[in-house]
Amino acid sequence: MCGPSLLSGNPGFPRTFGIFCDSLPTYMKRVPRLTARRAYAAQDECVEAVLNWQTWSARTFNAGTTPMDEGGNDGIWGSTFFRERYKTFIHDMGFDARDMAAMELGFLFG
Repeated sequence: MCGPSLLSGNPGFPRTFGIFCDSLPTYMKRVPRLTARRAYAAQDECVEAVLNWQTWSARTFNAGTTPMDEGGNDGIWGSTFFRERYKTFIHDMGFDARDMAAMELGFLFG
């Protein structure tokens, strides 16, 4: 879904994402950061990993030279879905890159 670049650039992501997912009740109950440091550290680390992946992908991807399959998927962004969302939200709508990363982390959780 995200291609190999999310994990190659952030090898600890699967472990941290697992902690993030297991901590969902903590976030839903709005437990303060002070008493749930591990959960919020995982959330922050996951957002940073997605932000790094998206920033690197946006700089690296070139529609003219990046190999794509028949569906438009590539080895940088993975699915065309994420590439198009990034273009729409960042370039067309002016979203902040960190906010976009947090939104995508929620999408990956779902």
